Amino acid sequence: MRAWGLKERPHPGEASFTRWLFYRMSVLFDAGSFSGVLPIFPLPDVVLFPHMLLPLHIFEPRYRQMVGDALERERLIGMALLKPGWEKNYFGSPPIQDRLGMGKIVQCERLEDGRYHLVLLGIQRVEVVELEERTPYRLARIELLQDVQGDSSSEDILALRRTLVAGYRRLYPVTEGQPAAESKIADPAVSLGALTDALAAVLPLKLAEKQRLLEEVNVVHRAKRIHEWIFGRIQALEFYSKGFRFDPGDPRLN
Repeated sequence: MRAWGLKERPHPGEASFTRWLFYRMSVLFDAGSFSGVLPIFPLPDVVLFPHMLLPLHIFEPRYRQMVGDALERERLIGMALLKPGWEKNYFGSPPIQDRLGMGKIVQCERLEDGRYHLVLLGIQRVEVVELEERTPYRLARIELLQDVQGDSSSEDILALRRTLVAGYRRLYPVTEGQPAAESKIADPAVSLGALTDALAAVLPLKLAEKQRLLEEVNVVHRAKRIHEWIFGRIQALEFYSKGFRFDPGDPRLN
């Protein structure tokens, strides 16, 4: 793919490029100069979390124009999850969730027929303040959302982080095909908020639960929800594995 507006790229390799992007986050997005307006790309099955990479294939004419406009402006796109019932009005303006992930175009290839191959890097949670209906795509004035930790002590945060990583490793020793997530999960210096976003992105959670985790700005609450899911899954797997162990010579099986 072709990179737009990014200099001094590292040596080839997705993992190294991902790590490099994380170090460049402060350069890729400056809240002080942000216009506060995002083009909206709604999809029925995508939730974009901060720091996560999202490949996209853009083929609809209205969204081709959206990408072209974004490239000329701030290279930012709001990835919005469509609300249930979107099928009735997909080619119009079906309702979207109010909280969504804002992404930066970090790689882009324009094909000869006008389609695009993109990679978005999740930048931040945002909330729609005002949605402008326009042709051919929608724009939204948004508010940037910041993570909060509440009253939890640094010791509690560290313990919760360790528990999450240990539980995840019991389920998935290595994150396959997700270098962005693995770089967060394997790095003990990564914040609890970034860790929860990485886990929420790669775990096989229901779409509605991913959206709830995106909407939650309290990192401890996010971590506890993911903790419950991970250890619930571990308990279920242990239960079923025990239930299917049997001695073929046991007379009770006759």
